[in-house]
Amino acid sequence: MRKLLTALSVLCLLAPACGKQNRDSEVAVASVSVSPTSKSLTVEETVQLSATVSPSNATNKTLEWKSSAPAVATVSNTGLVTAVQEGTASITVSCGGKSASCSITVSRKKVAVTGVTLDKTELTLWEGEQGVLMATVVPADASNKAITWKSSNPEVATVKDGLVTAVKAGVAEISVTSEDGGFKGTCSVTVKEKPKATAVTIDMEPIVCAIGQSVTVNVSFTPSNAVCSFEWASSDTRVATVKGDGGKGVIETKDFGVATITVKEIRSGLSASVLVSTTVSDFAWTVDSGETYEGNPLVTIEKETTYQLQFTCMPASASKLFADLSQWAFMEKGEAVSQPTIVSIGENGLVTTVKSGLLRIAPQGRISAKEGAGILYIKVKAADVNADGDNEDVDFEDWN
Repeated sequence: MRKLLTALSVLCLLAPACGKQNRDSEVAVASVSVSPTSKSLTVEETVQLSATVSPSNATNKTLEWKSSAPAVATVSNTGLVTAVQEGTASITVSCGGKSASCSITVSRKKVAVTGVTLDKTELTLWEGEQGVLMATVVPADASNKAITWKSSNPEVATVKDGLVTAVKAGVAEISVTSEDGGFKGTCSVTVKEKPKATAVTIDMEPIVCAIGQSVTVNVSFTPSNAVCSFEWASSDTRVATVKGDGGKGVIETKDFGVATITVKEIRSGLSASVLVSTTVSDFAWTVDSGETYEGNPLVTIEKETTYQLQFTCMPASASKLFADLSQWAFMEKGEAVSQPTIVSIGENGLVTTVKSGLLRIAPQGRISAKEGAGILYIKVKAADVNADGDNEDVDFEDWN
């Protein structure tokens, strides 16, 4: 009995020491790592994650897996991740108070293209006209809907993003090809030549108007469905200019004179023209000679000399009144002449004397003077006595 008690006492004394020894032998987890640390998946795709516990002799290696967004990606107790829907989720593995994470990105499941079609298989256009083709990639939820457009004959028709431009008469095939799968849709494009004009006219008779005015003329052509392109021009831009706007021309008169306004239809080569004549009103002579004849200004010039006539008119831009001598009435020796013989007159009024005599100048036609202000006399005299002793000066009063 005493021996039994002694043995029990020894066991009781040793028990606490044994418990302490077991606790000192446990190895704590220092860290946990996961592989891979990030992964991109499509819906329904899976990936197996692996975790490593350090140190390798850790007493407790029990792993706990968890998803931050189970609606996006789930994880099993073995680390198998399954993608559910588009989005992002963080998968965390924990052990012994340590953890590591893997970032999961889920995209929608790739849907392959099965075909591509065009809304038209045939298209007819006039030259220069445009048309639109619409391409449809199937299925509607295909992942890659990228397509490429092409024309088999760019000289006949070109295409950009479905916009077809007719260039010239002929036939071209417009195609669209899917990047995914190389599926193709086609449309046959026929380009017709635009009808040309057979006649071109301007809807106005010869134009007579004051300087500084604006006149609009229009072009008429046949047939009515002809497709036309117009080019406008003036024969003398000093007199009149023209600004074309398709079949309409806006004429601006600039100075005294006559100009021909021409419109040319480019495609047919046909043309039409209208004559523009400008007028001057309120003309008046300005003469500083101090001489008059019959109440009108008189300029006396020696033979074989020059003289610059001075005149004013409205508008002041009419600087070339003598460019058209038919607009003036001339009289020499009391008789009308078509143009002076005793002098020559430049378009700006520069007089060069030729022989002795008296010239009467008065405006007519498109030049109108203020009342009583439109007549001028020019007397050409010879101051020197000739070899015969005669003076060539003429008594011009006897001519009227």
